[in-house]
Amino acid sequence: MDVKKMAEAHWEYVKSVIEMHEQADVEMDVSVMINTVGFHYKTAMIHGHKHGYEEGYKQGVEAAKKGNSA
Repeated sequence: MDVKKMAEAHWEYVKSVIEMHEQADVEMDVSVMINTVGFHYKTAMIHGHKHGYEEGYKQGVEAAKKGNSA
């Protein structure tokens, strides 16, 4: 798993959400924008963590099959 590529992909998602709000021509005060971006940022982090957990689990299973500890 390439962590840098995954981070870039997650940033591209969050960036696109920010740009979508900008393109909507909706004026938001700073606190609303912070809450909106914060929601998407935290959602992306949780999603990324799940990928990391899944990858770690797969590596542990493969190591167990080979008789190694992860």
